Amino acid sequence: NQRLIQDCLNQGIIAPVTRVVQDGTTQRSAGSRHQRFNQKRLTRRKEQLQAVIAAEERGEPLPADAPKCLPNTPSGRLEVLDRIEKAEKILHERLEENASRPKNNQLDPKRVTVSLSDPEAAMGRDKENVFGPIYNTQCLCDCNTSLIVAYCTEAQQSDVGTLLPMLDAGQAVLGHTIKYVGTDKTYCTILELK
Repeated sequence: NQRLIQDCLNQGIIAPVTRVVQDGTTQRSAGSRHQRFNQKRLTRRKEQLQAVIAAEERGEPLPADAPKCLPNTPSGRLEVLDRIEKAEKILHERLEENASRPKNNQLDPKRVTVSLSDPEAAMGRDKENVFGPIYNTQCLCDCNTSLIVAYCTEAQQSDVGTLLPMLDAGQAVLGHTIKYVGTDKTYCTILELK
């Protein structure tokens, strides 16, 4: 993309005084929207998995109460345990971020969740109003040519906080300051406007 934009600048296709627009969209992750885990459920699944792995290491048969959703192979169970530990870290960060909000904006901790199949994805509603793991893709386009100057995909629900990083990325590709930007109001806080 950067090479294409540089060629367009060299040939005069993109004007030196660049006008850009930024917009984005949310997309469903490949993770399951049906398997969301809060802290209690994730801890219970980890304990069940650790019990199965410990029994296996002692040479004992699998516990009768072992969940049916666990992988059939020892390597598969270890892989899921790694994924659970990764999901725990991300969920812990989300719980801390939720606790740092003003009381009237905090979610019930039981409603703060993570997808075990794609822990990095943010949890939110996609364009079809389906709640699950999502990503937010942003594009910064030149107004005259409709060429994409910069793009990114973030694990977040909204467009807030994406304007300045996208402008920095666009200016790095173009090699000059972007003078005019068009976006909708969801991108702009007082900081971005300044």
